[in-house]
Amino acid sequence: MMEDIVGDYKDKTVTLEDFPWFDGGVKMASVHPCRHASVMKTLLDRADAALKIRREKLKQAHSAAEANRIASASERGLEGLVDETRGLSLNEQHGYAAGGEEWEVLQRDEEDQVAIRVDQYLVVFLKFIASVTPGIEHDFTMGV
Repeated sequence: MMEDIVGDYKDKTVTLEDFPWFDGGVKMASVHPCRHASVMKTLLDRADAALKIRREKLKQAHSAAEANRIASASERGLEGLVDETRGLSLNEQHGYAAGGEEWEVLQRDEEDQVAIRVDQYLVVFLKFIASVTPGIEHDFTMGV
């Protein structure tokens, strides 16, 4: 029965136990929630760390491009106008919802966002379980 389980997970995340509703010593493979919770936490932490690294690289690239743009504008004598005109727009109304109602639109900080949202957690969990038991197909997310 353990030949369907990947070697890294044998006797760690997955163990063989007696099937509780038969007296004949029938064994079943059991995936331990206490074990896969720590693996899922590690996966989520790695995804968050990768997202933070990607954001830092984008900020550095953006700030380098911004510095080059301001330097080239200052050479032409436009150093005060470049930054001021960026936020101007006549066709946008900030803070109002569609339909002209005066609802406040809240801005979320990019730093508060996580790499894997709560609604995506189940898909990641199914991918993890599919990696534990690759011989059993119970992940049909690729067909959607």
